[in-house]
Amino acid sequence: MSTDTLVAQIRRGESDAVATAIRMRDDAVPTLTSLMDDESPDARLGALSCFDALGGEAAQTAALRALTDPDAQVASRAAALLNNHPPAGKGPELLAAFRRVRNQEVRPQIAIAAGRLAPDIDPAPWVALMTPAEPSRDALLAATARMGDADSRKEFLERLPTVTESNAEAWIERAVYMDKPWVLPALAPLLSRQDVVYTISPDFRPQDVRICDLAAHAVFAITKPNVDFPTTRRRYEAAQLDRARALAGRS
Repeated sequence: MSTDTLVAQIRRGESDAVATAIRMRDDAVPTLTSLMDDESPDARLGALSCFDALGGEAAQTAALRALTDPDAQVASRAAALLNNHPPAGKGPELLAAFRRVRNQEVRPQIAIAAGRLAPDIDPAPWVALMTPAEPSRDALLAATARMGDADSRKEFLERLPTVTESNAEAWIERAVYMDKPWVLPALAPLLSRQDVVYTISPDFRPQDVRICDLAAHAVFAITKPNVDFPTTRRRYEAAQLDRARALAGRS
């Protein structure tokens, strides 16, 4: 498989470029790195998609650089890559990027990626950014809570049980992001909330997904129990919610 094929596929926006990069493995890295300097944002975006499939230090380095890309879509894709492949030891670089980037869709993703470096990252400089006027404060709160900051964890545990149907999905997803049992007590009250968040239609049969369903998914994702039913984001039966309550209460 030649580099010319990879470049042509990326320039044409073909999804096959990812498969080509995977087959080429390390041989694709120089070409992808070169494309990150291409004048076309579509080419840079395609290169990042390939890098995301490959992972590794070269992918992380390219994504760190692309966080400040003038194209918002490229910068957002770079942040997503860093969440998929957290760059160990690059906390200072993520902090510098967070301070430079003004895009309010990208900045929260940078903070969340930094939180994934826990426990090998100092939360203090990130906590210092959590001013009342900071637009990305909620993302910083989640990140610093995951990093282990005691005050951030306390605030997160206080705010999580107060979610509404409009923000429940985001907050419960941040609970899953913590991936630790310390968050379970704040999920427990949500397991009785019947507020509808959205509707799904498996097999063309509409089902309302409630706050309690999202909370149950979070409990199962964190505790990873051996159960005989799917633990996806879906509507749960009463007995399955009881199992989630038992797991959350056991924390």
